[in-house]
Amino acid sequence: MIYGYAIVMEDVCRSGGNIKKENKMSQKIYLSSQFDIHDCITCGTIWAMPSEYIDRRRDDHKTFYCPNGHSAYFPQKSDKEKLQEQLEHCKTDIKFWQNGYDAKSDNLKTVEHSRRAYKGQVTQLKKEIHGENGV
Repeated sequence: MIYGYAIVMEDVCRSGGNIKKENKMSQKIYLSSQFDIHDCITCGTIWAMPSEYIDRRRDDHKTFYCPNGHSAYFPQKSDKEKLQEQLEHCKTDIKFWQNGYDAKSDNLKTVEHSRRAYKGQVTQLKKEIHGENGV
């Protein structure tokens, strides 16, 4: 990666397309950019491109060209895409475990309902045995 060079720009006030020499104002703006160095896989030419541009091409997998016109692109998944896949995988796992939990919870409710029904039947039988119903 190369750190960019400073560019000096002068802004001159204009009036009606003519430069007023007496009111000439200028300001300097220093810009710097980062560049990534790449080499063409076809011709071997080495060149630099802005890092932001390269990052966009890594994300969108669009074609870019060397100075001699040879095309290239980044086929591998970007970090963003890898993280998105991990997130989707985690969401799928959560749904799986939530569905399992819900099924266990429903099963537990059914078992609890059956337990109460059996308990009621046992209580009724005890009462019949001990003659509390007048039998």
